[in-house]
Amino acid sequence: MNRVYALLMVLLAVGSVSVANDAEVRSQRLKALSETYPVIAFVKRHPVQPSFFAYTEGQSDAQRETHFIPGAKLCLLRIVDGQCAVEDLINDPDGVIRDLDVSYDGKRLLFAWKKSRKEDDYHLYEMDVASKQIRQLTFGLGVADYEGI
Repeated sequence: MNRVYALLMVLLAVGSVSVANDAEVRSQRLKALSETYPVIAFVKRHPVQPSFFAYTEGQSDAQRETHFIPGAKLCLLRIVDGQCAVEDLINDPDGVIRDLDVSYDGKRLLFAWKKSRKEDDYHLYEMDVASKQIRQLTFGLGVADYEGI
């Protein structure tokens, strides 16, 4: 099952339906989804609005054109007993998180994070899900590191 299908299943599971047994249908869908995907990692942020898709927007040394819209969260969606709970792992009102990848064993998250508009650029970070420890993997102002995999 690929990521797009899993996301579609989440949307169908948590979406509203207009039948009398909405809660039961939702619970059944979530139960089925939770058997395969009990935890889903995702990013909440504003859409990236580049003017040209061959480069990363919002670099610290951008001359004229910048489409950096701050505000991002790195989250986990946990499905337990037909109920959803969202846990915010990172809440950054001044930065942007993008390009999330999950390790094959589900123990680590790899993502690009730009912590401010002018004082930082995108760098790769790794989070240990169990401990919530974050390790910065790449560095350097004026250098964009993203799409780690």
